[in-house]
Amino acid sequence: MLKLIADSGSTKTQWLLCGDCGRRIIATGGLNPVHMSDEQIAAVLENELLPEISAAEMGDIGEVAFYGAGVRDVWKERMQGVLRSAFPQARTVSVESDMLGAARALLGEGRGIACILGTGSNSCYYDGQHIVKSVPPLGYILGDEGSGARLGRRLVADVMKGVMSEDVCNLFWKETGETSESVIRKIYREPLPARYLASFATFLARHIEIPEIRELVIDEFRLFFERNIKLYDVDIKEINFVGSIAYYFSSELGVAARQEGYEIGTIIKNPIDRL
Repeated sequence: MLKLIADSGSTKTQWLLCGDCGRRIIATGGLNPVHMSDEQIAAVLENELLPEISAAEMGDIGEVAFYGAGVRDVWKERMQGVLRSAFPQARTVSVESDMLGAARALLGEGRGIACILGTGSNSCYYDGQHIVKSVPPLGYILGDEGSGARLGRRLVADVMKGVMSEDVCNLFWKETGETSESVIRKIYREPLPARYLASFATFLARHIEIPEIRELVIDEFRLFFERNIKLYDVDIKEINFVGSIAYYFSSELGVAARQEGYEIGTIIKNPIDRL
């Protein structure tokens, strides 16, 4: 029997197909039931995932476990329905939040604080079995401090308002090929603006040696600790992370942690490796 495990964010989904014959990872676009209709989710499964699974493998998939961004109790039944339609032969289909998947990947059966820093951000206090408390992430408009979307939002706003130096502003427009008009259109008139804003994290990473860029990144991470981690009333100072933003900006994340009185524990780029 094969097991199919998904770790899904707003930008990408990694599917681990595993069994006695080994392990294989398939990548597709992100699946978020908050921002996507059932039809959009089904289209990603049909066009990107199923073509990568052979007929023999398909018939042998007995369990599907999905950990996803935006999965709350109100959305679980929807996701289960779409997945059951795609994998009617599976005996069990479970849907849980990406936060629970991150906690299990980082802490196993141990107690601690687990965090996600990717396109969005999230955190929780985990007792080794369950999420005991979680500060609402609220999305990139009201929350998601430290996320790729928030980093991109700050960068774009600082460039367009002229807060950044002229050199950085010119570099941004030259490297990205964007204009003020294209930025406004893609944020306010096109779908998935958080994913678009998060794409500018690559610009930040390329030029992290520029002091004002590094300061922006560290300051946004400090906001993450201040507005999320400090709200947990527990005697834990070691904070653990999954996600590409935590992985690629680990040095800046460590600086922010120390400035806020914490230290970094484990950082995993892809939680699917430990699920």
